[in-house]
Amino acid sequence: MTTRFANMLKALAIVILAVTISACEDETERKTYGNWFQTYSYFPGVPRGGAVCFQLTVGDTLCAFIGTGANTNKTEEQERFRDFYMVCLNSEGRPSWTARYEKLYSETDSAKAETTQKYYKENVPYNIAVASMPREAAARNGAVGFSINGKGYVGLGYDGENYLNDFWCYDPKTNSWEQAPTYPGDAVRYAVSFVIDDVAYVGCGEDYDNNILGDFYKFDGKTWTAVQSIGVPRTRATSFVCHVDGKAYGYVFGGSNGGPTESFQRYDPETNTWQSLRNCKDQSFDTFDDAYRDLARYGATAFVVDDGTDDCRAYVTMGTTLAGASATTWQYNPKYDYWMPRGNFEGSFRIFSVAFTLHGDLDGRGARDVSYITTGASNDMTVTGSGGTFYNETWAYEPQAFRETRD
Repeated sequence: MTTRFANMLKALAIVILAVTISACEDETERKTYGNWFQTYSYFPGVPRGGAVCFQLTVGDTLCAFIGTGANTNKTEEQERFRDFYMVCLNSEGRPSWTARYEKLYSETDSAKAETTQKYYKENVPYNIAVASMPREAAARNGAVGFSINGKGYVGLGYDGENYLNDFWCYDPKTNSWEQAPTYPGDAVRYAVSFVIDDVAYVGCGEDYDNNILGDFYKFDGKTWTAVQSIGVPRTRATSFVCHVDGKAYGYVFGGSNGGPTESFQRYDPETNTWQSLRNCKDQSFDTFDDAYRDLARYGATAFVVDDGTDDCRAYVTMGTTLAGASATTWQYNPKYDYWMPRGNFEGSFRIFSVAFTLHGDLDGRGARDVSYITTGASNDMTVTGSGGTFYNETWAYEPQAFRETRD
């Protein structure tokens, strides 16, 4: 071997080593961005999964309302709920729940017989909700919730026996509910919804005969109108809204139909069309999607937060993948249709939790959007006494912080 050839091999080895180290460092860095931390602010109702969330401005303050859901470890008359609790940010920028520490009454007993079981986290009785749906509205899980025109809406879902197609409207000014127009599609549970320009879009889900659906309808607060079907039926999916070049699109991610759904679509309300985006799987020779084998999932939680970047960013966390339960968190860039792994969720794994985003000065670190998740279950909620663990803690997510920032 000549000296020149040996030197060339050494130089090539150094280049390969440098590239490998750089790639490993980049991979490590991108996976550790995104920090989850426990806020020690607990959902004040019975721990549950399959709840819904909508956000409304109360006075001058944006708040989130979380309610309905199920806890199948409870007795039959209390396994599903219609209560709602309000959470806003306090002066320290931390989530603060509004609820009255009183007795919770049986949802099915017209005489309102008191229950005696104590609220396990703070050793006080269960709380009466800020705003419970009326008794004419069935307690349910697997519903959808959204807000349009300054009011909150809740509908669809499963009451333990029946699949539902009713909708109810909450007015924060009067703290009261009234029935809204009925959903024109089949009675379903585990549908999805998103809102663009004060119009709600609702679709997908599963009906009583286990049919997986893909039809969609829009609702302006008065009238339901059919829109283009998504084309890929699914249930237990996740939805969010992102802006690309100033235009809002609705996204439907994951879900299940005989297994985790790999297809990913976005809806354009101006053209009433669905566009298929990159599938959530490793399908190319490029390296960007090598980790996508852990991306497709159902029962996940999604949220959108302004993290200081030029374009919208969405986040999806937890849920069930083809390999089973997952605590991974993924960031989505809608402009380039690209997913990036972020710091794993640091609490107990769960599905069917809810998320909300509020703007405030968290611990004096500057006013910004912070996203939170709360509630959730360790497994599906179908049969009374089916077991599982149900959660009530509230976790916050900082997308631009390293994972161990507050650990």
